[in-house]
Amino acid sequence: MTIIGGMIGAVLIGLGLLMNHYSKTGAQSTAASLLVLVGAAMLLIMAMASIPVKAHDHNNPGLNPWLKTLKNKHHVPCCDGSDGTRLSDVDWDTKDGHYRVRLNGKWVDVPDEAVVEEPNLAGQTMVWPWFKDGEMRPRCFLPGSMT
Repeated sequence: MTIIGGMIGAVLIGLGLLMNHYSKTGAQSTAASLLVLVGAAMLLIMAMASIPVKAHDHNNPGLNPWLKTLKNKHHVPCCDGSDGTRLSDVDWDTKDGHYRVRLNGKWVDVPDEAVVEEPNLAGQTMVWPWFKDGEMRPRCFLPGSMT
C-alpha cells in the first residue's frame, strides 16, 4: 500500500510539473500546481506511514537488552522488538497442537521453528512478522500467558 501510494504521489508530481511546463492559461497553471501539491502531500503521508512502530514497552526499558537476545529455533534474531507486535489474547491460539496468530486479519500457522522457548519476561504474547513468498509470516513467536 505504501509503495503504491508513493508511486501515485510521484506520478501526480510529474504530471503537475509537465502540465505547468505546457500550460497556456492561469487556470491550467493553478491546476498543475495543485497536482504537484497533492502529489507531494501523498509522498509525505506514505513516508510517514512507513516509519516502524516500536513494540517495546517504553515504561519498561529494562526489557530492551533481553528483547535483543531473542532468537527462533534457527538462531535467527527476532530483532530488538522494533518490528515486533504485541498480540491480544484473541489474536493467537493453538490448533492441532500448534500455535497460530492473526496477522492482517488472517489466521496464520506459526512454524514450530519460529517459537521462542525462553520464558516471556514481557508477559504479553509477541510476534515478529516478515514477508515470505508474498505473504506475512511469523519469523519469531513468543507465547504469552493466554489468561
